[in-house]
Amino acid sequence: MTDRTCRLILGVLLLTFLYFDFNRGIRALIVMLVFEGVTNLQVPRMVNAMCSLGGRGTCDQDLAPLRATSRLRFDSQRGFRPLAPMMLVLNYVLFRENLWLPTWFPGFSILGAGVGSVCPALTMMKRAGFS
Repeated sequence: MTDRTCRLILGVLLLTFLYFDFNRGIRALIVMLVFEGVTNLQVPRMVNAMCSLGGRGTCDQDLAPLRATSRLRFDSQRGFRPLAPMMLVLNYVLFRENLWLPTWFPGFSILGAGVGSVCPALTMMKRAGFS
């Protein structure tokens, strides 16, 4: 499983849970993303490790790389992991009844990262100087 496939699945699940107003599912996704952000254990790498134990090969494709010089020695992928649940918590938990667009925007953004391999958050982080 690649990061791109994981983002595609995450985006589809998030948008589905938002559409059907499935609160437990959204909270489970937030908990999973917080776990990834805190521990830096990545779901695609864990799935690849389990697949390689079963005899199947792994595929290590990632998002399309942005060619820029990095000023900071901090990986943008690692910075994205706490950013995604923070946006969901701020928008879904705090402003759920008042604002619907900021809650749906991360879902469409993550889905677009899975489909088109370009993530706006990662692009902005790389332009800011993250590696």
